[in-house]
Amino acid sequence: MQTARVAGGNGHDGGDLEFTVALGFGSSQASAVQIAETALRDTFDRAQGESERGWGAYDRTLNDPPRRLPGIDGRRAAALRDSYYVNANVLKASEDKTFPGAIVASMTSPWGQAISAGDPANTYFGSYREVFARDLYEIWTGLMADGDRATARDGARRDPVPVPAPAAGGRVDAAQQPRQRQDRTRLVRYAA
Repeated sequence: MQTARVAGGNGHDGGDLEFTVALGFGSSQASAVQIAETALRDTFDRAQGESERGWGAYDRTLNDPPRRLPGIDGRRAAALRDSYYVNANVLKASEDKTFPGAIVASMTSPWGQAISAGDPANTYFGSYREVFARDLYEIWTGLMADGDRATARDGARRDPVPVPAPAAGGRVDAAQQPRQRQDRTRLVRYAA
């Protein structure tokens, strides 16, 4: 939801014009409109407070990082603790809300449609907004380290898009796929 004010705009009294735009996403037009209308009735402060309480509750389930670190002053140690929680939250936020365990490799890749991720003829090897076995291990390790075993387990059980590294000549080595499945099985057993 975004509110804008246009100075000297075309308001009915000749003064400033203020308007609010709400964008809703849903599985149908009706649900998207309902979500947008609900956002218009809600306040940002309430939504922010609800979000902060939700992340705070999640953070309390995580392993607590050390309060003191040898050779690091208290202020820097506090900043590192804050960074720990931000990074743990980014890992959790990378999980799809509809499909538990579907964790994107990175939320930083733009949604450009100019290059097809599924075209084997181009050198573009997918997007980091997809779920890749090669990146799941890194995210799984972070989740296990911070104590979120449930999300780690869901991620290891999910069948990620198998994307082995290309062999010489840019072709995918199909022999690597069974190994990825074995690696995923080991992750599930460890997270259990």
